[in-house]
Amino acid sequence: MVGIYYRRIQVIANYRQKTFAMVNLTSAPFYQGHKNTTTLRAVLEGQQLAVFGESNISQFNSDTAASIYSIDLQLALQVRARYFSFKTAEYPSSKIDCKLQVPLSLNETSPSGFNVTMCGNVHFLTDRGD
Repeated sequence: MVGIYYRRIQVIANYRQKTFAMVNLTSAPFYQGHKNTTTLRAVLEGQQLAVFGESNISQFNSDTAASIYSIDLQLALQVRARYFSFKTAEYPSSKIDCKLQVPLSLNETSPSGFNVTMCGNVHFLTDRGD
């Protein structure tokens, strides 16, 4: 059986290639067993000022008019694998990229119309070409 030990999970949120939020998930470290799905939750709120040029401001205004923002998420992972009773050394930090389309919410409730987004795979145990 193969399982994954998640040592650290960091979520980084970017808008127009500018980082506006970063959080370390408190659910890590944890073990994810063979053929198991784990749901993780993170709250991302703007934590720093993002300075934009004119073209980015124009895009922001377009996104605001459309009520949908393109947010790029990166999940930075530090993991170890387990094969039956053997544990590997920690793998180099891996990253998962997620491209989200987030609807505008004006009243602090959950925005309607947000679609679940499948993110890229992480290849700990195989080549990316496999």
